[in-house]
Amino acid sequence: SSDLLQVCQDFKEKYPFSLSCGLQMANKAHLPNVRHFGLQIVEHIVKFLWTHMSANEKAFLKTRVLTLVKNGTQSILFEESHIKDVIARIMVELIKHDWLYWPNLLQVLEAIVTLGETQA
Repeated sequence: SSDLLQVCQDFKEKYPFSLSCGLQMANKAHLPNVRHFGLQIVEHIVKFLWTHMSANEKAFLKTRVLTLVKNGTQSILFEESHIKDVIARIMVELIKHDWLYWPNLLQVLEAIVTLGETQA
């Protein structure tokens, strides 16, 4: 099992298309365990690789994370708690990295929480 964990870790850190794969796996049409792994990839990239990304890559990732927060979950009664948790952690990491350069952050957050109970 430690070998499998190492393969997963290497995939997050070294595979050039890990972000694309993570975003695809995070799609709410997939099973929760697939989505969770995809979201963990996205979280890892935001948390550890953000500072190595270009401005265009950061803008793309920020847009995709906001889309996940807005539309990437099932309704609050049906969504798995670990999915909601990892999406919240991704958003926190994004804000930690980008809040200084995000002048309309509060307006964005306000708009998101008005979308529904899951986003609130």
